[in-house]
Amino acid sequence: MLKHTLAASAAIAAVLALSVPSYALATTAPSAVVTVSGSVTATCSLNGNPSTYAVNMGNLADANGNTLSTSQTVNYLTGAWCNGATSTLSVATTKMMPTTLPGSVPNGFTDSVDYTLKSTSGLLNNQSFDTATGTGGSATVGAFIDNGDSGTITTDAQTAKKLMAGSYAGTITVTLTPGS
Repeated sequence: MLKHTLAASAAIAAVLALSVPSYALATTAPSAVVTVSGSVTATCSLNGNPSTYAVNMGNLADANGNTLSTSQTVNYLTGAWCNGATSTLSVATTKMMPTTLPGSVPNGFTDSVDYTLKSTSGLLNNQSFDTATGTGGSATVGAFIDNGDSGTITTDAQTAKKLMAGSYAGTITVTLTPGS
């Protein structure tokens, strides 16, 4: 009889187990995973610096009409930054030419002034960019915050030809390109 009682008890336990709702059998709480994501676009900024400014080299010719070697210090990129690991900085220069064309240039005269930008501090420290040789260049600078690049602009002295009278202008273009 004990055998029948145990068998009956097991059968009742099995029926009770089947009648219990499945949520009552769960031993862990349900959960969900929320993935939070975002991105940052590679950016470079001059941080409020003007996109153009002027450096006056003064009188470009001596009393004999020859091009003088004059120098001026220029500060550029102060406060500039890039946040991309492969960001680049490039420099391109153009000769100083008359702002109003003098017409034809007589023999023995010139209407262009070459100069060199020599970087003296910052990202391009000790690099030179010369309009006479057409050197410009670029470098991968990566992510940076610059506290001030500076350099010296020096006009190339020339005695072979006299410099035509007039106002002259050239450009130094510094370009920051964001990288990823």
